[in-house]
Amino acid sequence: MSSDNAPGQQPVEMDEAEAKARRHRHTAGAFDIRTIIGALLGIYGVILVAVELFGDDTGDATGDLSANLWAGIGLIVVSAVFLLWVRLRPLVVEDGPDHQDPSQDTGSAGGEHAVGEDR
Repeated sequence: MSSDNAPGQQPVEMDEAEAKARRHRHTAGAFDIRTIIGALLGIYGVILVAVELFGDDTGDATGDLSANLWAGIGLIVVSAVFLLWVRLRPLVVEDGPDHQDPSQDTGSAGGEHAVGEDR
């Protein structure tokens, strides 16, 4: 029995196939569409808030409603929800067959052969 298990816990054994599958999985990270959408909405929201705070007074066109401010705040909130979603539920991607570990190479593939090898 290994000493790294806490008292009262059953040892957790992982078969080789499951361990191999875990080694070849990673998160999508910056390439997750939710990250891109969240970032763009956040940028647009910050721009709208900045326009409202530092831009010309356009209260006459909207009936004294700060449309840019409220739209900007709404976009920032939606952006935060998207980015929180990505953080809490990351998209797990498995490597395809073209991303195999080179240390597990089983030999030459297809018509290739080693130098000096007879056919």
